[in-house]
Amino acid sequence: MGARTKARKRALDVLFEAEQRQLEPIVLLAERIRESGTQTSLPQYSVEIVEGVVAEQERIDELLATHAHGWTLERMPAVD
Repeated sequence: MGARTKARKRALDVLFEAEQRQLEPIVLLAERIRESGTQTSLPQYSVEIVEGVVAEQERIDELLATHAHGWTLERMPAVD
């Protein structure tokens, strides 16, 4: 698995965990940067992805709601 693929996976892990724990992704991201725990530190590309998702969350939700016929955002699994 390439470095950018791993970085995207790590970003998704942060976003999913924030959703499950009902935390703001930026708060969890800061925690992961500060205390990496047993994992290696987050790649910069992962940080950029999480920050980008947070910055564009409203637009992302709008696009999903527009194109996900028959599904509401609340009904979609968190990982989607």
